[in-house]
Amino acid sequence: MTTRSVLRMPYPPTEYDQRFEAQRNRDIEDADALGAKRTELRLRTFDTYKTSQQIGLKQDVVLADAIDGAMTITLPAVSADHVQFDIKKIDSSSNAVTVQGRGTETVDGSNTVVLLVQYDAIRVASNGEEYFIL
Repeated sequence: MTTRSVLRMPYPPTEYDQRFEAQRNRDIEDADALGAKRTELRLRTFDTYKTSQQIGLKQDVVLADAIDGAMTITLPAVSADHVQFDIKKIDSSSNAVTVQGRGTETVDGSNTVVLLVQYDAIRVASNGEEYFIL
């Protein structure tokens, strides 16, 4: 004999809960119909660097501290992973933080993007073929 456990909500669903769930399901169906690719939410990783770095696909928030000298953040090779990175200069020095694609890859058609002032930041995303500033 098989025993099945049933997960019960601590309260009966309200009309609002039911409407919210129905709208969520319609939104997902609409996105699927348009061919949208959904990505699951996950916790974001924060990495702080004081020297030039080549970042990987698992990183997403890069805090660049160029107090000791200019530095370069090199993005991973563009891939079908549709990745997104946030890169921010956190120091008050006049040292530049340069963001560049790997090899001949570009960011918004440019070889490099330079962050010069404290709290300058960019968000770059890949569509699987190239990087764009959002």
